[in-house]
Amino acid sequence: MNVDFEQAGELKIGQVGIANLRVRTLDVPRLVQEMRERVSRAPKLFGRAAVILDFGGLSQVPDLATAKALLDGLREAGVLPVALAYGTSEIDLLSQQLGVPLLAKFRAQYESAAVSPPPPPPPPARAEQAPPAARPAPGRMQRTAVRSGQQLYAENCDLTVLSTVGAGAEVIADGSIHIYGTLRGRALAGAQGNP
Repeated sequence: MNVDFEQAGELKIGQVGIANLRVRTLDVPRLVQEMRERVSRAPKLFGRAAVILDFGGLSQVPDLATAKALLDGLREAGVLPVALAYGTSEIDLLSQQLGVPLLAKFRAQYESAAVSPPPPPPPPARAEQAPPAARPAPGRMQRTAVRSGQQLYAENCDLTVLSTVGAGAEVIADGSIHIYGTLRGRALAGAQGNP
């Protein structure tokens, strides 16, 4: 008698880089076009990327037809919607109707793009002072740690991280990246490439 005690498959829970698309409007053509543009600007980063849809920023849950149209449109744009985030009972029902999982605990943190506060206004200018140089467009400032499993993307600007980028976390910027903490995860600067 031949007894095989080894399992046919081994299940491991690991950290994966999955983008979280927080839907702010149910304008499906606009969402699809924006995603298509992101994929065309950075195909190696976004092409066939797994995406979790987060409807938590909307005042109401989309109906089934709108949600299906969004999933189909995002697939056509080049990304792969794999699940829904934000576990309300309405979104739970929608995820069942769509046949995609609901990841209730996968809720990306949406810190506002906190920019350093502007310096106090200078005293009245004297005749001998030269006018100040024009300030460049502000970048994105991340003051808190980027934890494992999170992905932070600074679109069309530089990114400055004042804390740790944990193992399994990703920080991405279309411009430069400055990290003043420990980098244990991945950092990708110049995501759009050179024109």
